[in-house]
Amino acid sequence: MAYIKLSDNSYPHTERDIRASNPQTSYPASFPCPDGYAVVFPAPQPAHDPITQSVREIAPVIASTGNYEQRWVVVELYPLPADKAAAIAANLATLKTAFVKQVDQDADAIIKAVMGERATEYLLAEQEATAFKAAGYAGTVPNSVSSEATAKGVTAQVACDTILATAAGWRAAQAALRANRLLSKASASATVDAAALDVIKAQWVAFTVALKAQLGVA
Repeated sequence: MAYIKLSDNSYPHTERDIRASNPQTSYPASFPCPDGYAVVFPAPQPAHDPITQSVREIAPVIASTGNYEQRWVVVELYPLPADKAAAIAANLATLKTAFVKQVDQDADAIIKAVMGERATEYLLAEQEATAFKAAGYAGTVPNSVSSEATAKGVTAQVACDTILATAAGWRAAQAALRANRLLSKASASATVDAAALDVIKAQWVAFTVALKAQLGVA
C-alpha cells in the first residue's frame, strides 16, 4: 500500500517509511492510514508498446471517487524515428530467431513422442513387412512380422498389414510435419512485422495440436 503525505504532497510513502519517520508513535499491527496521509489506490498502467515505450508513475490525483489514485505517463524511449525503427527491427529479429528454434524443438518433440529411441526398429519392421507383402505373404516370416503377430495373436498377414498401415500413417504425418516446419520457418524469416509473425506462430501451434491429436501423442 502506498501513501501520499498531505502536507507537502510528497509521494510515495510506505508503511515502513511512516513508521520510521514516527518512532515515538505506536501503530497497531493492522496499519491504519495515519493522520496527515492518504492511501493511494492502484490504477492500471496505460496501454503502450514495451519495445519503444515505457511507463512512468507521476503524482497521484484525486479521482471522481474522492480517493487518491495512481497516475501514469507513457514515455517514448526513442525520440528519433531511426532509433525507434532500429529497436523494432532488433526485437523482430529476436522474435524470429526464437520462433524458428521453437519450431524445430516442437517437431523434434513430436518425432520423439512417436518414435522414441526406436526409429531403427520401426524402419526395419517396415522394410521387412514390405518385403513379406511383396512376396505374397509367403515364405519365411520376417522377425519383425512374426513378433507382431505373436504379441497381438493375429496371423502373419494381418501383422504385416498392420505394420505397413502404421508406417504409412507415420510417413504421411512425417511429410506434413516437415513441410509445415520448413514453410513456417521460411515464412517467419520473411515477415516484416511482429503482427505477421504472430499469425504464423498461431498457424504453427494449430498445426502441431492437430497433428499430435491425430498421432495420439501428448
